[in-house]
Amino acid sequence: MILPFRRSSCPGDGEMTEQTTSQNLQQITAGLHLKRYWRIDEVAGYFAVSERTIYRLVDDGDLQAIRIRGCRRVSLEEIRRFEERLAEEEPF
Repeated sequence: MILPFRRSSCPGDGEMTEQTTSQNLQQITAGLHLKRYWRIDEVAGYFAVSERTIYRLVDDGDLQAIRIRGCRRVSLEEIRRFEERLAEEEPF
């Protein structure tokens, strides 16, 4: 099933962005401990996947997100929990 691309008025929520550069990734990971809630595009950049993949994970319940005034955000604790769960899974 192909879902339509989501649009939102919130920056980073459903906007098409350029691929994450190594400089952007460094900025994202440097902010790991500074930010409590991350935008969808930041989470996608951190895991080096598309925003659509993050939306899919949220929709499937694999990654929990909250809405703040209509904008989806993922908590730092949830990102860490998800990483730990990924590390425990057997590699394909």
